[in-house]
Amino acid sequence: MNNSEKIKSLQTLAELNVDRASGYMKLSEETKTLDLGIKAMFVRMSHQSDDYRKELDAHITKLGGEKVEIENSFLSDVHQAWIKIKAEVSSNDPETLLSSCKFGENIIIGAYESVLGDSEMKDLEIRALLEKQIAGLKTSMSVVKVVDEVV
Repeated sequence: MNNSEKIKSLQTLAELNVDRASGYMKLSEETKTLDLGIKAMFVRMSHQSDDYRKELDAHITKLGGEKVEIENSFLSDVHQAWIKIKAEVSSNDPETLLSSCKFGENIIIGAYESVLGDSEMKDLEIRALLEKQIAGLKTSMSVVKVVDEVV
């Protein structure tokens, strides 16, 4: 994988983390429920993605690329609109919100798995970073699933 392909892959993951951070922060602000510290969980997950984006941006610039803009993507806007519609219909029902979270977590985990599954991604430093980040994302997904089972 050449540098431009690495940069593009890392920028895609960084953009997904921007979207994830924004989505969880918006959920933490809009959700009315305090059940099981769901708001705090959303804030933690937002901060996690902010940190991941910063780590990815460091590698992007090291490879000669440009950091991603901290703006929402079209897909993020669509997903957040869907969460908002579902939340309004369900009066911020925690189960509905958590179902939407699981959907988003599956998207970002899938993107990481795709990059890590590329046999051309041989940069050990980048692979180590992505392995660390995907482990954190999978832990977050597990937490969402546990909370969803309890709610």
